[in-house]
Amino acid sequence: INTHLSDNGEIASGGTDFFLAGIKRTLGSNVRIGVHSWSDGTNEASDFVVGHAEHQPYVDYYVSIGFSNQEAEDFYYFTINAAPAADIHWMTQAEIEQYNMVR
Repeated sequence: INTHLSDNGEIASGGTDFFLAGIKRTLGSNVRIGVHSWSDGTNEASDFVVGHAEHQPYVDYYVSIGFSNQEAEDFYYFTINAAPAADIHWMTQAEIEQYNMVR
């Protein structure tokens, strides 16, 4: 599939993960992409040390949609440290470019 975020569009959380599944990913103008940590109701992702088994399914997902393992880890750890589960970090243009959100 190809994914496109229309002008003035907004995606966050799982919507961002779905957008990243696109083979070709494009953005309109004035868009917002949000990321944050996950929570199991008791713990947040950032409560687990880097490399903990709780992180692996998320890293594996990013690898399965075309990220290299390093890219997957970089993006995943960025997202969980960008904002707690109850909040959203709206990515800057520089972050969108750094993590290859469009291609």
